[in-house]
Amino acid sequence: MSISPSVAVNTVKKCSMPISSGKTLYVGGDGPGNYTRIQDAIDDTNDNDTVFVFKGIYNEEVSISKSINLIGEDKETTIIDGNKKYNAVNLLDSKTMITGFTIQNCSKSGFIAGISIINSDNNTITANIITNNALGIYLEYSNNNIITGNIISNNNGSSLFLGVSNGNTITGNIISNNYYGIYLFWSYNNTILKNNIIFNKRNADFINPPSWLNQWDQNYWNRPRLLPKIIFGRTSWLGLLELIPWINIDWHPARQPYDIGV
Repeated sequence: MSISPSVAVNTVKKCSMPISSGKTLYVGGDGPGNYTRIQDAIDDTNDNDTVFVFKGIYNEEVSISKSINLIGEDKETTIIDGNKKYNAVNLLDSKTMITGFTIQNCSKSGFIAGISIINSDNNTITANIITNNALGIYLEYSNNNIITGNIISNNNGSSLFLGVSNGNTITGNIISNNYYGIYLFWSYNNTILKNNIIFNKRNADFINPPSWLNQWDQNYWNRPRLLPKIIFGRTSWLGLLELIPWINIDWHPARQPYDIGV
């Protein structure tokens, strides 16, 4: 499949990624008809369209309720800034891809996130830098999403918080210097595989019934390990409110950090 460019092209550089069969809308740059705000371009899309964003700082809250691709020109210089008061990106529909951005500076308190995914399935979040927020990525009632190849660091709360979200794949990310690396709340059948989970105040935590299992495997945890990595959390039996200590296990922790190359 190939992208069919819209009238709003850039005279310096065009998007040539073979991502979607729909049209492409451009934000920033110097092309005639390009948008200045990401949200304005998103509002003019249909399912399967692509919004390509040229490098720059975009101080706005972006909400996506369509199945589109949101692509940044360069993840280090294409910045969505939450202005210290709201989520930077909200996903409210399914089958969206977000790649190539720095997503930063949302509120440092509460459940405000760089990327908030609510009631939204089958999205792909890849090759982004998500930093300096209360939460990096927040999922609520959202299933079968892929989170891969991101740098998620220096967030006040969790790098990733999953609340009642199942069947998600978290792989090949650098998760560092957050309060929590990954926090699972009543979420199961998630795969946490081959990430560098390092230098967080608490690398992982969970509250789950014991039968709701998640797969932790081959992650790198701060240092080389020969023995399985025990992950401490809490569990509840039969819906009782009282929580008791419980463990999950990464049976094959990595002996050296991955060269993820994001």
